[in-house]
Amino acid sequence: MNVRLKRIILLFVVFPLGTIFFCLLGFIHWSFLVLAYLHFYIVVKTASRIKCPQCGTPMGSHKHKWGDTTFFMYSPLTKKNCDNCGYKF
Repeated sequence: MNVRLKRIILLFVVFPLGTIFFCLLGFIHWSFLVLAYLHFYIVVKTASRIKCPQCGTPMGSHKHKWGDTTFFMYSPLTKKNCDNCGYKF
């Protein structure tokens, strides 16, 4: 399984299903809402640590250019190529 597919599964399958599950359990007892928050934190932290295998740039960090200024922004969407080295995910 390639790095891009791992990140897509984590952010668009595991995150929503786990959050819905814990929030529904929150109707039974309020302490499950704490687990929903911890689930959110763990998934986002794990997704932000997935990096390009070649250069080590985080996959969520995308390079944008506005005029003469170049800046990086985080996005949950994953491009097909690394912005830094051009490696195909």
